[in-house]
Amino acid sequence: MTPPVLTTSRLRLEPLTEQHFDAFASVLKDRETMSYYPHAFDDMAVEGWITRNLGFWTEFGYGRFAIIRQSDDQLLGDAGLMRLTVNSREVNDIGWVIHRDHWGTGYASEAAKAIRDDAFDRLSLDAIHANMPVDHPASRKVAEHIGMVEIMRFNNPKNRDIETHLLELTLAGYQTSRAAR
Repeated sequence: MTPPVLTTSRLRLEPLTEQHFDAFASVLKDRETMSYYPHAFDDMAVEGWITRNLGFWTEFGYGRFAIIRQSDDQLLGDAGLMRLTVNSREVNDIGWVIHRDHWGTGYASEAAKAIRDDAFDRLSLDAIHANMPVDHPASRKVAEHIGMVEIMRFNNPKNRDIETHLLELTLAGYQTSRAAR
């Protein structure tokens, strides 16, 4: 199956690949952008992120997308689904990383909505989840904006053992909210 390219009014979401390395590395190497992760990435970690992502596309039919602003083709970050074990649960985890220069612009919410719709409409997933540190209110706001609700908190051993939200949106919840629109 060929991975899709998703579009919104301002963005083009294309599967994240090696061709995005240089622009994407500038996002993941930025300390402030990555302040909610254990650390900023180096070239090897960026390469690993992209390689792992390509594996998700092959195995599950989904993965992370490069977020490209249509007006100037600038890569702003990435967003998408990954199959993760979160607090001992296998989940389809939706996430986003936007370079700090573009925080507060609505790009993360716009990308997340497109990925949410693809997850339920094309992939027919039963649920999607998101996890983020409790001290990251902007990311939680994006998750809530696309209809997610907190189902638990836990200390995340993959991220400095910090307190972390786990949010969920089920297919039934998605269908209910869609019918109300």
